[in-house]
Amino acid sequence: MARISAVVLLALALVACGDDDGADGVDAGGGTDAGAIDAGPRPDSGGGSGDSCAEDEDPVATVGCNGWASGTPAANEPGGTCTPGGESDPGGSCTSATGFCAAEDGATEGTCLAVCTPAATYVSRGECPSGHRCFTLGEGEDAIGICFRDCDATHACPTGQECDDEGSCVDIETDGGVEMTDAGVEMSDAGVEADAGTDAGTTTE
Repeated sequence: MARISAVVLLALALVACGDDDGADGVDAGGGTDAGAIDAGPRPDSGGGSGDSCAEDEDPVATVGCNGWASGTPAANEPGGTCTPGGESDPGGSCTSATGFCAAEDGATEGTCLAVCTPAATYVSRGECPSGHRCFTLGEGEDAIGICFRDCDATHACPTGQECDDEGSCVDIETDGGVEMTDAGVEMSDAGVEADAGTDAGTTTE
């Protein structure tokens, strides 16, 4: 699935708990991926003319702008598996100070995602680890940036994730089959509404 509402819920909970390091521009990655990294351009973060990852209309156009990650990330590192901690502890078992464990309601395992500084553009580099880009969800004071790993036909996602139509790795949702949901995220009750792209596919039972 794509940028699930649970991702935004946990990110907002992280900010609400007073951990605003991501908004202040502190390294959201906590290091690099456990897999091999092909170093790529490292432009200024935050989106704009100095950021080669900056893009509003076609996220796929900047895939690989921050290098590539390969292999399976270590548990509790960005992109790796983690143990959820619930609303009281959105970071769960993730080691990054600005990371959080994104998981389905009631799940005992999630994926560590790093928070990055929201940019003026939908996609930017932010403070994401190599091989990841920062996606800004929401607008104004409700905006939050989250790092997602890049992927394409020659750079596969880790097991349990798939490459969406925006060139980023997202968790596969299973419920009696593989369900590939719309990439849009809408949370009117939390004041966040973001369109993260187009329909990622259909539901397979």
